[in-house]
This record gives sequence, structure tokens and C-alpha cells, in this order.
Amino acid sequence: MIQGFNQGGEQTLGKVSLHLVIGESKTTSWFHVIDAKVAYNILLGRPWIHSSNTIPSTLYQCLKYCEDGMEKTVKADENLFMVEESHFSDTKYYKKRDKSKLMEEPEAPRCLRHLKRLLQPCRKHRRI
Repeated sequence: MIQGFNQGGEQTLGKVSLHLVIGESKTTSWFHVIDAKVAYNILLGRPWIHSSNTIPSTLYQCLKYCEDGMEKTVKADENLFMVEESHFSDTKYYKKRDKSKLMEEPEAPRCLRHLKRLLQPCRKHRRI
């Protein structure tokens, strides 16, 4: 039994060990399988994040890790919602601006804009 986002329990169908290739990093991890309609394929939780020494950023939608002394960045999928994966609960918080734009991006608070400028150099690959 695992806890879902709605704080309810989800019965697992089982677990499976899968080989992952994330960016240039290769690893193996265990996954619990559930029967649910969700807009994502997998969730990589704290055990994977800590074992792979990865830094996830929800603000910049990327993962960062070090390999061979180099900082590596893996960016999120640019296509946030695909037709075959979208669910109303995932999209109801976005409103249409016009027919050419799918969603409206709210302006970030001043402190987040400042933080984004400070972290801008971190978004490039650089030697550590």
C-alpha cells in the first residue's frame, strides 16, 4: 500500500526493477506499479534522488548531477501535456490566453525573479 497525492492509499500491483537512462546517467531502480490514471509515467522519489546524488528543481524543471567532475543537467519534457496523457485534473488550473497559446504563465513574485537571476549561471554546464 502506498500513499497517493489525495492522501488515500493505493494498492500496488507489484514492483519491478528497471534500468534507467536519465541524461547520460545509467542506473537501476525499483518501481511500485499501481493501476491509476495519471499524467506521468514514473515518480522518482527520495531514495532515487539520494542514491544518485541528484538535485531536482521544480522551479526550473530540470535535474542536476555531477559525473566525472562535470555538472550535468537534464531538462524536463517541453511538451507538458500530451493529448493521450492529459487528464482534466492536471489541466484545470491553466486558462487559455488565445488559440495560439495553450496556457498562461503567471508572473513570478519579485523574490522568485531575483532568485532566478541569481541561479541563472547554474543552468549552464560548467566544470566543478
